[in-house]
Amino acid sequence: MKILYVNPSNRECGIYQYGLRVYNALKTYLPDWCNCELHYTENYDNVYQHVELLNQLKPNVVLYSFNDTAMPFVKHYMSNPDRAIHHIAISHEQEQVVIDNPGMFPDEWIGGKLFDNWIGHDPTLNISRPNIFNATRPIIRSENRLTNKTDDRIVFGNSGFGHRRKMHYEIVTAIQQEYDEAVIRFNMPPSHFGDKHCVESRAIAEHCSTLIHKPGIELQVTYDLLETEQDLVEWMYGNDVNIYFSQQWDVPHQMRGVNSSPDTALSTRRPLIVNHSSMTRHLTPYFGAYGADGSIRQLINMQLRNKTPELIYNEWNPSRMAGEYYKMIKKVCNV
Repeated sequence: MKILYVNPSNRECGIYQYGLRVYNALKTYLPDWCNCELHYTENYDNVYQHVELLNQLKPNVVLYSFNDTAMPFVKHYMSNPDRAIHHIAISHEQEQVVIDNPGMFPDEWIGGKLFDNWIGHDPTLNISRPNIFNATRPIIRSENRLTNKTDDRIVFGNSGFGHRRKMHYEIVTAIQQEYDEAVIRFNMPPSHFGDKHCVESRAIAEHCSTLIHKPGIELQVTYDLLETEQDLVEWMYGNDVNIYFSQQWDVPHQMRGVNSSPDTALSTRRPLIVNHSSMTRHLTPYFGAYGADGSIRQLINMQLRNKTPELIYNEWNPSRMAGEYYKMIKKVCNV
């Protein structure tokens, strides 16, 4: 079987980054499940390039790491696709209400008419439609290690695009309420579709610095688009605790799915603090929610006691995800 994986071409994009993570998991672990020929390409808006590649490769299946903004060519192509090929969309934004009410939402949303089959990565979803599948979130494998530091202060870290909805102000405030001494590390790389020149990120960092009034609290901010996933994991290993807050959205009209940034933090098997939000709903059942289920200190102690980071690291395994994809593709292809 020949499979083509299509990812967006803009690296400064969460759809690209998570799509690449899924592809890397398939490239590494799909051979353990089947003798498949897997190809990879990136495309933003070139329909002709896509058609030419399909004619050249003649794949049985095309997997699209799909978002309409990140890959506008897809809607044009899918208006008249090659029906001899099974076209499957990997959705990065999924909500239960959309899945439960087919036909009420845009065709490019999960379960819509744009594709015959869809794949989501959200453990909170209840899938009851035969053309929608759910797969494990693939946590990057890494060698566990101790934090290499000489500073006795606890280090909190957060890496992701710098948008106000990421609640950096609230993160600084929450840490400062509980700790007299701590290092807070923010890495806010440029976002192609949101904050390409880090204008919003720098404004957020400047305001965060004004919130700090304890001399033992230090804020460190960088704006680096780390080259590889392993580079990002290495950055995460510089933190004792990773912390992510998200604003609540008006679902489904502002459909966002779940936040993928904390997934990289899970590679370190260290405590993870998240708040209660639709975008962190895949994490709060395991890690608890700041405020609703306890303070930062209480959540850290609970996670260490229950070994939550290690359990989720083992459960959200990329090999398991690859096996799920193999079974889904077999079902779609009826083989």
